[in-house]
Amino acid sequence: MECPYCGGGMETGDIVVAVNAAPYWRQEGSKRTLSDTVTGKGLLPFRHSLMENALSGHYCPSCKKIILDAEPA
Repeated sequence: MECPYCGGGMETGDIVVAVNAAPYWRQEGSKRTLSDTVTGKGLLPFRHSLMENALSGHYCPSCKKIILDAEPA
């Protein structure tokens, strides 16, 4: 994948999260509420295994940006 910021090549990889927490998006300055947790608001698509949760994405080693899909492909 080509980095949309610098045009360089991006590496494919995962962001790994602890077993007891699912990764989610939260807008800066806001707080995650119980209602958000129940409805799954902001929850990012992830793979679950016994030891970890992981998000697939692309990383640009030149400009240090990570791009993730917010919805499953």
